Amino acid sequence: MKITRKNSALINDTVPNVQIDLGKPITNGEQQFDIPDESVRRAFVRKIFFILSLQFVILLPFIELFSIIFEEPFSIHTLHSIGILVFIFEIVMYLLRDMRRHPPMNLLTLAVLTIFLALYYGICACVFDSTLVFLYLLASIVQLGCLILFSKLERFRFSNINAILVIVIVLIVSIIVIELVEPLAYEQAVFAAAIHSIYVVCDTQLMLSGFHGYQLKSEEHIFAAANVFIDAPYCTWRVFKYFIVNPIVKLFYDTKACCRARVC
Repeated sequence: MKITRKNSALINDTVPNVQIDLGKPITNGEQQFDIPDESVRRAFVRKIFFILSLQFVILLPFIELFSIIFEEPFSIHTLHSIGILVFIFEIVMYLLRDMRRHPPMNLLTLAVLTIFLALYYGICACVFDSTLVFLYLLASIVQLGCLILFSKLERFRFSNINAILVIVIVLIVSIIVIELVEPLAYEQAVFAAAIHSIYVVCDTQLMLSGFHGYQLKSEEHIFAAANVFIDAPYCTWRVFKYFIVNPIVKLFYDTKACCRARVC
């Protein structure tokens, strides 16, 4: 059998189309959102960032509390167990999105998630350096606060790249301050906080643009704030699928097509 253009097209069609889905399509050069009004959308994002900042403020005392109460450090296995438990909770809550959308379940979900995070970061403070964990949370609060202030500047577009530039500026200033106070000590904490803040910005954009299919309304900021953490397993899977699974699948189909092709 000859390999015609038709057969070649059939082989190419079997290879998965690899692309990045960013939610709603771009119409007339503008990204479409679940909340059409930009001023309402900016206020909605500020509420999300404020709730996350308040959540980190609540977590700060647990760092010192765990360090004082538990004199003997936890094992790394305990930390991994809590991490797996949080991961499973996030997956379950991601699937039960409709159940936790409205009060009181949205508040209950956020409260339970905060308790899990308090346990996780508290144990982190016991396993590792408590100052490192404390600075990570503090740097996250500062970066989210700067993003809230930036969202008030309507002359600038609140795009992903602009928000990331704000985070990078705060990161550089934080490193300079740390170098002046304690050289070469806690830079990794502010780096980790910057990575987390970038994730918060990107996931917020994906939520508002319909990537997760939440169909958000302007009054659902508590639901959206909890989603920032709950979306983590799915976003992890999407990154893993795009960079690992899809290339392997494409390589498999390419190899299969190459092996089945006739030499003459």
